[in-house]
Amino acid sequence: MADTPARVLPKGGHGGGRPPAGWMSPAFSAAALVHGLRGDEDEYARWMELAETVAQMSGSSCSIYFGCRAELHRGALEEVRTLVAAQETCSAHYDAYLEALRVETGVIDGSDDAEERLAVAQRLAPENDFVAAQLLRAEGRLRHDEIALKDSVAGWEAIGARFERACTLLLLPDRVDEGSAELAALGCIPPGARWF
Repeated sequence: MADTPARVLPKGGHGGGRPPAGWMSPAFSAAALVHGLRGDEDEYARWMELAETVAQMSGSSCSIYFGCRAELHRGALEEVRTLVAAQETCSAHYDAYLEALRVETGVIDGSDDAEERLAVAQRLAPENDFVAAQLLRAEGRLRHDEIALKDSVAGWEAIGARFERACTLLLLPDRVDEGSAELAALGCIPPGARWF
């Protein structure tokens, strides 16, 4: 991972007459996610703070999504619910991703409305292959449906999402070793116990 830039804009204002650089926030948020998935909490926090600093706001949809995904991997479902609640106050660029993540979190958590949320979210699947694969994984979890989980794996493969594919393989009893090996190859920590 490249070193952090030497200077970033201060929150809430322009640094040296420079406008906000919100377009850079997704790159910083993605870097934060990588560190979070690899178990480096200090670097995760540092890069996430940079993402919010360059955007000059907190709770951008991008940082919320990446933060939620890191917390989901750790099994911190309460933290995911708290972060997703901030969705109401952010821009809509990552709403489909957040909705799919909210659905999957509800399934993992055993929410009473998980089936209903999954059905409503299905409208997002035709427009976004990533979201479609995540919703298939949520469906597989909810209904204990290995076919849906295998379809999710195929969806992740089709878009080259190695990390998500590996996490999904962990849910298939005969492919756990394959998923674990892929996570290790990516330098990622295993998911928290709540993942299973």
